[in-house]
Amino acid sequence: MNVALVRLAAAALAVWIAACVSAELGLIAFVGLAAPALVRTMGARGIGPLLALSPLVGALILSVCDGLVLTVAGTTGEMFPTGALTGLIGGPLLIWLLPRLRGSTPPGTERAEGPAPRLARPRRILLGLGMLLIAAALVLVWIGRVPDGWAVLDWSSFNAFLPLRLPRLIAAASAGAALALAGALLQRLTANPLASPEVLGVSGGASLGYAAVTFALAAPTAAALSTGAMTGAALSLALVAAFVSHRDMPAERVLLAGIAVSALASSVLLAIMATGSPQAWMILGWLSGSSSAIGMGGALPLLALALSVWIMAMASRRWLATLPLGAETAGGLGLPLRLARLSLIGLAGIATGAATMLVGPLSFVGLMAPHLARRIGLARATDHVTGAALIGAILMLAADFGARMAGFPYELPLGLFASLIGAPWLIWLMTRSRT
Repeated sequence: MNVALVRLAAAALAVWIAACVSAELGLIAFVGLAAPALVRTMGARGIGPLLALSPLVGALILSVCDGLVLTVAGTTGEMFPTGALTGLIGGPLLIWLLPRLRGSTPPGTERAEGPAPRLARPRRILLGLGMLLIAAALVLVWIGRVPDGWAVLDWSSFNAFLPLRLPRLIAAASAGAALALAGALLQRLTANPLASPEVLGVSGGASLGYAAVTFALAAPTAAALSTGAMTGAALSLALVAAFVSHRDMPAERVLLAGIAVSALASSVLLAIMATGSPQAWMILGWLSGSSSAIGMGGALPLLALALSVWIMAMASRRWLATLPLGAETAGGLGLPLRLARLSLIGLAGIATGAATMLVGPLSFVGLMAPHLARRIGLARATDHVTGAALIGAILMLAADFGARMAGFPYELPLGLFASLIGAPWLIWLMTRSRT
């Protein structure tokens, strides 16, 4: 069998079908995942029954969701997107199906990237990254754009702008470090190179908490919004942790549980956006990510939390070094698997929730930074985690600088530049062939 040709044909057919549906109906979430999973759960075996029954079950799911949307519209007069409702149903459905799925999702490896180098003396690289971070922060404080173009600030201008720029630089670097730490912990926990903080559902939970406060209060304060985001992040983390603690699941299925929580949160936010209310525009601005409104009172606690997460990760270095070897090997070496998984998930969730609460649900930094650290030779657990944190801080400083300067005098969303940096890397990572 020509495996490459068959895969290409199957992918092309799936993309064509999905594109046709999206062109007619818009983005419909979870039907393509839920229908085959339900068919398998009902006992279908083999390709024939799966292909015959999945379209029928998918049609039934979407018809029921569309009927519910019409019912709500007739009762309240508000028309919500059907795709949002499929996500509301699909998220809990995926969580319910996970313990019933047969087999195990094979964890990813980094072999497709080629053999990663392993430095004998990584301290030089770590020291260089630390010096680069300090130099980047100093440069970004001193230079900027004025109506006449680029300029280097003189001493008086520097003193005037430092109280404005320093908090956002500290917040951006701390958020990048926290997200990178979370990504490194998750990738070592699951042995999955595509694991990132977003898959825990913490960002989605924080977004829901933020949205709830905007609707609950007529004039929400910054403290109330932060409390709402923190509460939402904590609840989503508790949901994933409860799912893990009551089931002996492979670590990669923890990621699926987090994806289900994220999809549920995204569906609720999509339904809110469809209303076009003032709260929806406020939520949309926060979702884009920005560090402009952060003062020193928010930046310093985030820095302290990022340092605390790094210290606890260093204390967990034996777990981080053993878990990538697989559950059987780690258990044979006496590692408490459930405690290790719950502790690392909690640590990653706290780091992600704190960064999300202050600068919005940013993407890709937690995915990119651990990969970059690994590719430059930081293979040991302590070196990998430390290098990822430094690289994440540097990347977020670059994203913050681009957000401030690209659209001068207007500030563009910080999340936009984080994605502009991360998306090309993700595409390159997924398409690069083994050499």
